[in-house]
Amino acid sequence: MRIRLTHASASFHSKCRVLNLNTLVAETQKMLQRLMGADIEQKIVLDPKLGKTKADPGQMVQVIMNLAVNARDAMPQGGKLTIETANVVFEKTAVFDDVPVPPGRYIMTSVSDTGIGMDPETRARIFEPFFTEAERRLCLRR
Repeated sequence: MRIRLTHASASFHSKCRVLNLNTLVAETQKMLQRLMGADIEQKIVLDPKLGKTKADPGQMVQVIMNLAVNARDAMPQGGKLTIETANVVFEKTAVFDDVPVPPGRYIMTSVSDTGIGMDPETRARIFEPFFTEAERRLCLRR
């Protein structure tokens, strides 16, 4: 899964630059305020000592926006959206969704919500191109 995210296009590396994700999250949150609606509380938790990272700012904004919109759709009666940044250190290899992450220092960005969640079948497909649950969620709201 990590390979799909970081190497999705041949031009990925040409747009990368060193940046502070706190600044990016704060700027993105301004756009999210218009998209979320009054019934969704937004909580932003930024690590004041966050290190810098090399990333494509456009892709990072797109990922955060997509996750936030999906979260909004999963909370038809309202809820809470939390976006956090943190420095993390793995002393030994960690595994997330069957993807090994070698020991080292990392910058974490977390997007979580109080929505309805995903069943195992949906979770298994989230990285498929063009996969969406939006239509099914609209049916659930009616």
